[in-house]
Amino acid sequence: MAREKVILTEDKKVTGTTFVPSAKEQEEGKTGKQFFLVTISTNNILELAVSGSIAYPLIDTPAQNEFGTIALLGVAKVVCAEAIEAGERVASNNKGEAQKWLAGQYAVGVALEKSTGAGQIIAISVPAPPKA
Repeated sequence: MAREKVILTEDKKVTGTTFVPSAKEQEEGKTGKQFFLVTISTNNILELAVSGSIAYPLIDTPAQNEFGTIALLGVAKVVCAEAIEAGERVASNNKGEAQKWLAGQYAVGVALEKSTGAGQIIAISVPAPPKA
C-alpha cells in the first residue's frame, strides 16, 4: 500500500454536518467521513463533495463546529465508490466517494493503488489545487 504523505493541508470549519463516526460505525471499524471527498462552500465551510466538483480528501474526522483538515497536495487516502485501476484519474461522486474520472469532471487526483470495489480505501496523488 502506498504511504500517505500529505505535503500541504488547510483547515476549514464544519457547521451543518459532523464527519465523526457514529457509535455503530465505530463498532464496525468505520472512520465516519474520514477519507471522503469534500468541497469548500462559498461560506468557507466543508461539505461532502458532489459529482465532478472541485474536491479534496478529508484527512481527519471533525465534529460539527470544529475545523477539518483537507489534503491540498501530496499523497492522501480516499474511499472508493467502485473498482479503480492504479494510474486512473479519480473524481467525486454524489456521496463524496472517489470514482473513475469522466470527461468534464474535476480530477481530484490519480490512483496510486488498485481498488477492487466500493468502500475500499486507497492512496491517491493529489495535485496542487486549481487557481481560484
